[in-house]
Amino acid sequence: MKRFARWLWCLPLLLLVNFVVQAPARLLESLLPQELAFQASSYQGSLWKGRAQQVVTGSDGAYVNIDTVQWTLHPLSLLSLSPSADVVLEASGSEFLSGEVQWLGGQRLGASDLEVSLPAVTVGHYAGSYPLAGQLSLRLEKLVLDGSRVEELAGNGSWQNARVDIGGRWFAMGTLAGDLAMQGNSVQLSFFDLSGPVDLDGQLLFNPSGTTSVDALVGLPPQTDDDVVQRLSLFAERQPDGKYHIEFEY
Repeated sequence: MKRFARWLWCLPLLLLVNFVVQAPARLLESLLPQELAFQASSYQGSLWKGRAQQVVTGSDGAYVNIDTVQWTLHPLSLLSLSPSADVVLEASGSEFLSGEVQWLGGQRLGASDLEVSLPAVTVGHYAGSYPLAGQLSLRLEKLVLDGSRVEELAGNGSWQNARVDIGGRWFAMGTLAGDLAMQGNSVQLSFFDLSGPVDLDGQLLFNPSGTTSVDALVGLPPQTDDDVVQRLSLFAERQPDGKYHIEFEY
C-alpha cells in the first residue's frame, strides 16, 4: 500500500515531464507570460528542447530581432512555478548569448552565468556620431530585469581591439575592460585599459531616466593625431599631468 501511495505521488510529476518532453516547441509562445512578447516564424523540436527562428521578443515597447533561439528547459523547475532553461541566441550564424534564464513572475526575468559576445558596431548608436569597431565580451554572474528596468546586476566584460572612428580616422585604444554593478537604481560600468596605447580609467552611469553620465581620465600616446586631440579638447579638460578629464551627461 505504501509503495502504491509513493507511485501515486510521483504520477503528476511523471505526467508533467512527459508533457514537456512530448509537447511541440510551438507551445512555448502560449506558455510565456502575456507581458513578454515572443513570436517566431518557425519552430523545431519539443517544449523541453527546442529551436525557434526569426524571433521578435521584448516588453514595455522595447523589442529585439534574433535569428535563432535554442533552449533546453529544466522540467523540475516547473514545480516551483519559476521555470528556467539553458538558452543560446544566434545571429548571422554565430552564437552571441548563452546562459540560464528564469521567469520570476510577471515581467521579471532572471539570468545567471550569462555570456555575451558581439561586434562593437552593433552598439555603436550609444557613441552617437562616432562608429565603433572591435569585439565586446560580457559575463554576467547575475541579472534581474523587471520589463526593461534592471533590478540586479553583477558582471564584467572587455572590448578587444577597441577602435573609434574620429573624423574618418580609426583611433586604436587596445583592449579595455570593465565591471558592471548597480549603484542605487542606475547601472554602473567602471572601465579601464588592459593593454594598448591609451591610459584610461573612468565610469559610465546609465540612469533610469534614460540619461548617461560619463566621468573618465584619458591619457593619449605622444603620436596621437592632432585632429583627435582637438576633438577631445572640445569636451575634456587637460590636466597638469597631460591627461584629459571627461565629465558630462547626455
